[in-house]
Amino acid sequence: MENFQIIFWFFVTPILLMGEALKKAWGWWNWTMLFQILLLGIALGYSLIVLIESFVIELLVLLLIQVVGMFLMKSLMTQGYLDRRMLVMLFLSGIFLGGVVLIILV
Repeated sequence: MENFQIIFWFFVTPILLMGEALKKAWGWWNWTMLFQILLLGIALGYSLIVLIESFVIELLVLLLIQVVGMFLMKSLMTQGYLDRRMLVMLFLSGIFLGGVVLIILV
């Protein structure tokens, strides 16, 4: 039961809040865009913590995820779906969630 509460408060709630923020910013949002941004932020947050702990192989895999994610973000920004302020907010949320993922896994 305690694991369910951790998953709910640290994963489901921030995702729903980010969805509401996207909806208020543009009047719409879709799950694909939200999860792409969130995945990139989680990879960034997790890789920052891994860098501190210096697990080189995991860091290289996560940096590869980030490079792919950066191309996705650039395409979203050039199509006008994403502004810099929203990108920063979602990155910070993803960094937080990346730290939570590491804490739960360890």
